[in-house]
Amino acid sequence: MIKVLILAYDFPPYISVGAQRPYYWYRYFKEFGIDPVVVSRQWNNNYSGADQYVAEGYSDEDVVKKTNFGQLIKAPYKPNIANRLYLKYGDKNFRFLRKIISGYYEIMQWHYPIGPKMGVYKTAREYLSTNKVDIIVASGDPYILFKYASKLSSKFKIPWIADYRDPWITKSSGHSLALYLKKQVDYHNERRFLKNATCITTVSEYFRDLIKTNLPDKNFVIIPNGFDSEQMQSALKVQQDADFLTICLIGRIYKYYPVELVFSAFDSFIQKHPDFRFKLIGLSGENISDTLLKKYPAVFKKTISMPALPSAGVMEELAKSHALLLFNMYSIIGTKIYDYIAIKRKILLCFSDEPEANKLRENYFSSETESYSDQNAQEKLIREKDSGIIVKNKEHLLEVLNELYKEFFETGQIECHSKDISEYSRKAQTEKLADLIHKLLENNNNLRR
Repeated sequence: MIKVLILAYDFPPYISVGAQRPYYWYRYFKEFGIDPVVVSRQWNNNYSGADQYVAEGYSDEDVVKKTNFGQLIKAPYKPNIANRLYLKYGDKNFRFLRKIISGYYEIMQWHYPIGPKMGVYKTAREYLSTNKVDIIVASGDPYILFKYASKLSSKFKIPWIADYRDPWITKSSGHSLALYLKKQVDYHNERRFLKNATCITTVSEYFRDLIKTNLPDKNFVIIPNGFDSEQMQSALKVQQDADFLTICLIGRIYKYYPVELVFSAFDSFIQKHPDFRFKLIGLSGENISDTLLKKYPAVFKKTISMPALPSAGVMEELAKSHALLLFNMYSIIGTKIYDYIAIKRKILLCFSDEPEANKLRENYFSSETESYSDQNAQEKLIREKDSGIIVKNKEHLLEVLNELYKEFFETGQIECHSKDISEYSRKAQTEKLADLIHKLLENNNNLRR
């Protein structure tokens, strides 16, 4: 059986979108003839959210766990001074000092063996010194893992795959000298450390094209994100809320999301229909709570906020909802859309042609789009799977809400007949990666003969 070493910084029990991708490789690889060994960091369950990300691990030694799926090696994690200040004094204190310290490590980790992520490299190097593996897969970000994989590949003569969940380099919304210099350094580091990568995988054709601008000679394979088909079977049995028309939103909020337009439509809607709930799960990024509280207090009173949940918990909460809010990310397909479609709850994509949303996009959308033809990736998939409504603007959203309420009032539920999306299951995507690994190693063996 082929043995693969996976470098994954985000990994359960830490709850993040980035942790899911390598976890499902670990979960399913053996079914496709690959024995996975995952090297990650220790995640301390005494903390959660942002605190967990910087909290010290639970052991000074590597923690090794063997399961039916493969082997997990959790490297010790020691927070730097900035992280320790954050944990002791909170986010509002020593911000400038913490930023300087974090910036120092962010820069110097590319030149010297320092930084809180270095433990993953040391543990992987130690493992490879006494164990044979056939290939390395590094999942970024953090992109420092690509440096570690590149060094391990050179030292132990092992091919490696760079897996991009997002592009390393994107358009910045600012124009400062620091941002310009950082971008130039990133260009250099990406070319330098990806030079010996056997192949690059990423989640979409759009991301492939962005990455390819700096790495034009590399081979790329698209391995989309997806949904957990096993958890979905249980979630599909959950009934929709019978008491309130419930709309749910999960995940990160970006500056270019037209959240205030949506809140304004909700505000108008609940004046006539108070039996409404807006459910937020695991939000990060832009803080929208203050906006809700100050500008839309009536919507705030109807809002239920939940922390980040394990995948099974998220699926259950989605299933209880009647409709799922999805902000337009244009050329970017995102991850949550696969769960949204698979759970068979009506998607509300906001917006397709809203002037204020278009201004936000021009000002804050952080990916180059002008030279790419498919700028409606989510809309295209929603139409293909018949899984929701493409909301044109704020006025259209209010019309849609009233139509949904009428259906909810008359039937107690909102129907959605999404088409089969099994080709996007996490297991199916893992099979694609497994096939790629088999082919790459077969080609390597043929070249050596």
